[in-house]
Order: sequence, then structure tokens, then C-alpha cells
Amino acid sequence: MPAPVRCLFAALAIACVTSCIQDYEILPERPDVDPGEVTSCPFSAVEGTRFSSYDCNPVFSGTDAAWETSVGAVGYLVTEVLAHPFIQIWYLGASGDDFGMGYAITANGTDWETHPSNPVFTREAGAWDEDSVSAQVVVWDPVDMQYVMAYQGYSLNDPTDSADDIWGIGVTTSLDGVTWEKHPDNPVIDFGQYGLQVYDYWNYFCNERASDPVICDLIGWAYTTDYTLSSSLHPCWPLTMRITERGGFRGYLAAQDTLEILEGLDWESFEADLWAGESASVQTDEYAACNVYRMDGIELDGWLLWEDEPVLAGTTGGPDGKGVTGAAVVELGAVQYMFYLGFEEWIPSTGGLISANNSTLHIARSYDEGITWELDPNNPVPLHRTQDKQLWGVGAQVVGTRIYVWLSDIYDQGRAVGYFYYEPDLEEVHPSSE
Repeated sequence: MPAPVRCLFAALAIACVTSCIQDYEILPERPDVDPGEVTSCPFSAVEGTRFSSYDCNPVFSGTDAAWETSVGAVGYLVTEVLAHPFIQIWYLGASGDDFGMGYAITANGTDWETHPSNPVFTREAGAWDEDSVSAQVVVWDPVDMQYVMAYQGYSLNDPTDSADDIWGIGVTTSLDGVTWEKHPDNPVIDFGQYGLQVYDYWNYFCNERASDPVICDLIGWAYTTDYTLSSSLHPCWPLTMRITERGGFRGYLAAQDTLEILEGLDWESFEADLWAGESASVQTDEYAACNVYRMDGIELDGWLLWEDEPVLAGTTGGPDGKGVTGAAVVELGAVQYMFYLGFEEWIPSTGGLISANNSTLHIARSYDEGITWELDPNNPVPLHRTQDKQLWGVGAQVVGTRIYVWLSDIYDQGRAVGYFYYEPDLEEVHPSSE
């Protein structure tokens, strides 16, 4: 392993800079090197886009002898040490029937070293997140000199009773990227505080959808004609997080509009079963989209979730019409870029769940520090490898005038990570090679 990588595993902080200083040249400006000039293989332009793709993808499959993994969600971070970028990832993997987060690092984006102690972060028996840890995003906090990871967790407790489920966003911190300490107030955003309650369904049905409200009176349902929904959104999953210029945190969450959830239910069939005296349950006709909402935090345990409306919504009926499964936000100059995975449809999954299907890469831009976003007119970007479009994770980081992008996709060896770069300042997209 090259000396810089060994050193980063040893400290990954200021102490590392001192001990490894002989490995670096101090530069007055950030380097702007074409990665194709320093990697084993070149990059090829992707026609009709401002992207180039590494010819020897994938660069990371997450498999090593000590901890067999199938790469799932990936959190990415580039740390600059004396102007040299080092790329770190924390990835979801499996070992037998158990899973956790592994850690790997690279000095060139292609040759990865996995940590010998993998997995470095796992589920904790008896904790609020004992059944799942996933959807992780990692940032470096220069104020407290530590890594901050936000992640999705849940505990089913009694699997037959959803009333005792715990589901939300937790945060954990680390000085070295390997040893993590969970925040004592986790989950810092409790998804149980959002979403619809039972009375929301009856208020909506009896006031808005019942052909004759008398049916509610006959059955004895209590409802009110003057009502507001208990929450305007229902969380889906965390997307990404970044440090603001003021030292706070700005995150983005995928969530469904609760009114859209109610409007998508098959109330007509439900009412017909009631009038017929049959057993009735309301089914979903059309699943609501998981659009992007903003959340801001001054402290790790104090977050404000902006519920009123999404900051980014896909095109109805388009390739991102059902929402966003993953995102990465970077800043270059005065512009913030969001690289997000939009999906086209919901499909039924095991256990009565639904899964996002047909995920493609999209770009949005913000000129006001991430408050409003403009969709790129050329979306989606054709970087997916399979016909059924199975992009799973996305990471991005500015290096020089380029934005490095990593995508988790399906390769011959299964799910793995591909390497790309985006050049926003190109005057024209790459032409066809024909």
C-alpha cells in the first residue's frame, strides 16, 4: 500500500499531515489534473453529455477475503491533505446473514484498500436501530474536527405490531472514520412524528371521498368536518448532507406528500365493499412520489425539517416522476450541483413493501445555497448499464474544475461502483463518436 494510504488509515486527521508531509508537494492552488493521466486506464467521453467514464469500471466491488460484501448504499467523502485528494467510502455490505458498514480508501479513485477491521459500524442489539442501518452520508466537520455520519435506522420490536416500531435518522461521529460514537439522542429525527394518523384517513374519506357521508355515521366512525392533516409529509429515506459556510448542516430527505398519499388510495372500491356489507380495506391505486425536502441543523440533535413543499420534484410521468432514491450535493464556484437518482415507478416487493424501480442519474443546480433547484433540461444522464436501470448509490466531489462522480450499478460481478467525472464548464456536450 502506498505510504499516503497507510498514513490515512493510521490517523486521517491533522496528525497524519505532519507524519506524511514528505509524501506531498505544497501547492498554492488546488490541483486540476485530468484523472485519466494518473490512473491505470483512460476515461472516455460519454456522447451527448459532459461526463467521461473510466474505461476499466468498476473500480470497487467491495469483496475481500475477511468480509464478503455485496455493495449496497455507499457514503463518499474526499479529504484533501495539502491539496491532494483522498477518496473515502463507507459502504453497506453483508457477512452471512448479518450486515454492516465497511470502510475503504483510495489515493487515485481506482485502487482501493479495505480496512482490516471491517465492518466498522454495525447494528446494535436492543438499540433503536437494531434491525437496519443504511442510507449513510458522511461529512467532515472542520469546527469539531470529526467525521459526522447521518444514517437511516429502524427497529421493528414486535414484528406483528407496527405501533412499537422506531424509524428515523441517527447521527454518529468519529475522529478517524473507523471508530464511531452514536449520538445519545438518536434518532435525531424521529420519522414516527411525521406521516398520517388513523383519524386522518377517516377525516379525508368522510369529508372528501365518500359519496354520502351518512355511511360514516352509520358505521359510527368519528370524524370532523373542520380538519387539517396531522403532517404534510411522510418520510421515505435520507438523501445527503453537507456542511454550510456558517458551520451548520444542511441535509435533504426524500418524503411523500401526505395529501398525495390519500388521493392515491382506492376509496371507490373501499366504499363499495362497505355498502355491500363486506370486509373492507383501502388499497393503493397510485403510490405518491418521494420528492426532496430540505432540513437544516445548527447542532447534530437540533434539526428543522421544512415540510411545506419539496425543494425538488421530478417530472410527472417522467423518468424521475416517482421521486429520488439517492443524492449528492457539491459546490463549484457560486453553483451547487445535485446529482440525484430519480426513479420511474414503484413495484411490489416482499412483505407487502414497495421498491423504487428504473433509477437513472439526473442533475439539478442551485444558485441560492440549496434553497431552490433547477432541473437540467437534458435529464436523465445515460450512465446506467442495464436496460432496467438499477442505479443504487451516487457520490460526488469537486476536484479542481471537475466533479468526480461514483455510481453503484450492476456489473458482471454484481453490484459495484463505477467512476466518472463531470465537466460543468464545457461549452458543448461531447459529440457522437460516429
